[in-house]
Amino acid sequence: MINRAMTIFLCFLTLLLRIGIQNAAADPPVNYWPFQNGNQWKMSLVLSSGQKIDLTITAGDVHREHGYLLATLSYLVNGKVSEVEVYKSDSSGIRRIQGGPGGNSKFNPPMLLIKYPLKNGSSWNWDGKANIGTLIATYHAHFQVTGPFVMKTPAGAFHVMRIHSDLNCSIGKTNQTIPNDYWFANGIGLIKQSILSSGLSLVGKLTEYKLKK
Repeated sequence: MINRAMTIFLCFLTLLLRIGIQNAAADPPVNYWPFQNGNQWKMSLVLSSGQKIDLTITAGDVHREHGYLLATLSYLVNGKVSEVEVYKSDSSGIRRIQGGPGGNSKFNPPMLLIKYPLKNGSSWNWDGKANIGTLIATYHAHFQVTGPFVMKTPAGAFHVMRIHSDLNCSIGKTNQTIPNDYWFANGIGLIKQSILSSGLSLVGKLTEYKLKK
C-alpha cells in the first residue's frame, strides 16, 4: 500500500515538473524592441495642431559587436529620413548611442532607455552629454516604469509597459525639461510614444509592423 502511494506521488510530481517545464519553455524571451535587419514599425503621429504625419521606422545594419547587438533605426517621413538613431542591446537593457538628423549626435555615456527586468515601479537615472551640431548639451533624465497595461492600436491590442522619462537638457544658459512617454510590448517593440516640448505635443501610435523571424 505504501509502495503504491509512493508510486502515485512520484508520477504526480513528474507530471507537475513536465507542466512547469512546458510553461517555462512557452514563455517568450524578454525583448522589448527586437532588432533584426528589415524589422519595421509604422506609426501615425498627431501634433498638437491636429496635423497628422505617417512615420516608418526601419531597422538596419544589425550586427554584434563586443557582446552587444547594435542596430541603426531610420525614421522616414514622406519617404525622407528625418532622424537616425543607433542602439545597442543586451540582457541588461537597450541603450541609445546616437540620434538626431543623420545620427550625428553621440550620447556619452549611451542613454539607458530600457532597463531589464522591466517591471512595475522600477526606475533609474541617466546623466550624460551629447553634441548638437557644434554645441554640447548636458542631460539629466529620470525614468519610471508602470504596467503592464492592455493598449489597443490600429495594429492590434498589446500588453505594454510604460516608461516615463523627464529629460532635462541644458545648452549654455538655456534649460528645459522634456516629458516623454514610451509604451513597449515584449517581442513587438514601440507601440506608442508621447512627447511634450516647448508647449508642443506629439503622440504617435503603431498602425502596422513587420518583424523578421
